[in-house]
Amino acid sequence: MNFKNLLFAIIFISVFCGIILMSMDAISPYVSISDAKKNSKTVQIIGKPAGGIPLLVPELSSFYVTDADGGRIFVVYDKNLPVNFKHSEKIVIIGKYSIERNLFVADNILLKCPSKYEDKLTADEE
Repeated sequence: MNFKNLLFAIIFISVFCGIILMSMDAISPYVSISDAKKNSKTVQIIGKPAGGIPLLVPELSSFYVTDADGGRIFVVYDKNLPVNFKHSEKIVIIGKYSIERNLFVADNILLKCPSKYEDKLTADEE
């Protein structure tokens, strides 16, 4: 291997590693509600909407979420809720916890709906 190829390989690997390291901040881990309250970074919480009717004002929604550990958190979302929100058994909220306001500010909401696949599973099992 000549010197130019070696230099190119070193530069390529360095750039690749730099891109990976910079993108690590963009990856948000799944955490419990108690861990989210201790963290000021963007995180993901898996939970389910906790009873009651969510407050729906145009371009603003708020509701409670509970997680598997029994934690409960008040969530504010500055967009309209996803269409099937009321029917979702589990949701993923992505955002940050605001210590000053004692609530979770969601940037995005993902719906998890396993019941949608239950009919397909029982048909496949038969």
